[in-house]
Amino acid sequence: MTSEWADGDITTADGVRLHYYRRGSGPSLVLAHGATDNGMCWRRVADTLADGFDVVAYDAPSHGRSDDGQPGSGADVVAVVEGLGLAPALAMGHSMGAGAVSEAIGERPDLFRAAVLEDPGWMDEARLAEIRELVRQATEAQTSGSGATAVPGGQPTHPVDLADWEESKTQFREPQNWGIGRLTGVPWQDRVRKFACPVLLVWGTSGIVREETAEEARRLSPGLQDVQLDAGHNIRREAYDDFVAAVRSFLEQAPATPPIRAQA
Repeated sequence: MTSEWADGDITTADGVRLHYYRRGSGPSLVLAHGATDNGMCWRRVADTLADGFDVVAYDAPSHGRSDDGQPGSGADVVAVVEGLGLAPALAMGHSMGAGAVSEAIGERPDLFRAAVLEDPGWMDEARLAEIRELVRQATEAQTSGSGATAVPGGQPTHPVDLADWEESKTQFREPQNWGIGRLTGVPWQDRVRKFACPVLLVWGTSGIVREETAEEARRLSPGLQDVQLDAGHNIRREAYDDFVAAVRSFLEQAPATPPIRAQA
């Protein structure tokens, strides 16, 4: 971590300590990482956006420098926003983190101005079966040392991304009920129906989200925007320039206040 980053801890309502990293100035932007990554896996994107945003990336439970616990909860995103006094905030999440952001903006719309979702785990039963098989193959490959990943585009190539990605793997502690069993196909549509703030869905040509999924999301949440980039699951790592341009343009147009205020 460079000297330009500050870091610290907040505690969730359940007493789990979450470690966070912060830099930049402007509207607050909370970043939620994917499974087995950590907050600093956002480093390259955050370094670029820090010229216009107060960027806060956090380690999910059982990841990075946070306490052990069940990761991927919207309550963690809310805890960061409330613990650091960031509301009204912007939020962006990848994969597992996109699920956490989806939950947070649906349950606490009073806290969020807009959100970006990078290839969330939205899938039907057929796609779920494909991902489970990829996870099984990746588990076997890791055991044999061949290094395959569960979703296309898993391992980064940029040296900064690669260094942070490799470190995150040494910090990850597998929670209970992890692995294939966690891919339960929880209906994502229920969360999308609750979206009140503007949402940008960024999906790839060979990631988790498919065309029919993006189409259904647009139908369920008329205010949702989406952009497809030539990438796999880790879109920001594989299509960096296009990803940052799309995200910056969207966030700069976010409303100044949440569409729904907290009840008095």
